[in-house]
Amino acid sequence: MSERPENEILDWNAPQTAQPQQAVYDGERVDVILPAGGKLDDHFARVALTSHKALMKAGGPALILQAMMALQESGRIGKIVVVGPPEVTEAAGNRVDIVVKDTGQLSTNVKFGLQELVNSGLSSSRVLILTTDLPYINGKIINDFLDLCPRTMDFCVPVISDEEYLDRFPGSSSTFAKLADGNFTIGCAYFVEPHAFLKAMPKIEQVIANRKSVPSLAKLIGFKFLWDYLLKKVTIADVVAKIQEITGCTGLAVRKAPPELAFDVDDIPDYEYALRNK
Repeated sequence: MSERPENEILDWNAPQTAQPQQAVYDGERVDVILPAGGKLDDHFARVALTSHKALMKAGGPALILQAMMALQESGRIGKIVVVGPPEVTEAAGNRVDIVVKDTGQLSTNVKFGLQELVNSGLSSSRVLILTTDLPYINGKIINDFLDLCPRTMDFCVPVISDEEYLDRFPGSSSTFAKLADGNFTIGCAYFVEPHAFLKAMPKIEQVIANRKSVPSLAKLIGFKFLWDYLLKKVTIADVVAKIQEITGCTGLAVRKAPPELAFDVDDIPDYEYALRNK
């Protein structure tokens, strides 16, 4: 596969060696937020030949381009918002509808991206938030996830068991929450009602800010819940109920979601695994 310069703009009107085939879809289009502000540490950047997570090439095109190609292939996408530094937003090419400057914080990037999308006029009732560090993403995976998400919920999050994940990616590693009904990780795609999600953002940011402080986290989510979690007495349903209580939103943990949504490139072992297994 030929190498593209790190900041090359992808011209969607020009012939591509792996041009995605757009699916035929007659339903509601889905607007998309692509947070793409992640930076690599110096050692990882030397290995990946870029300092920007979204510009890594893990056995294919730069991850931001792979995400864009997957969205086009799905055939269900409305507006696309990319939130990131200039090097990344320029590389995303001319298919992007809205560009938002990177703030250095993932939650803030998502919030600003949603705000810009709402201000510009939504073309869908729900928005897909998709990270740009997924080396196995394609149009079918996006469609399979969207097909599992009811339009009646404020947010839908993919939940993948350790068995499902390791069956798809044997020999890889991931972080799993140990719950009463199994060990699970979440995928990097979120299907949300934008107004409800923006309203809930202050609470979400509080939880993120206090996630490493047990006393502060206990104050937010309740000591009993935290204690039950540590004792592995909490189920997925309990987690969803607690999130709904904190945010005031309705939500769904989407089971049997594609495990590819949970393989994000966070470190060099992830990167090397993707290079060996693409």
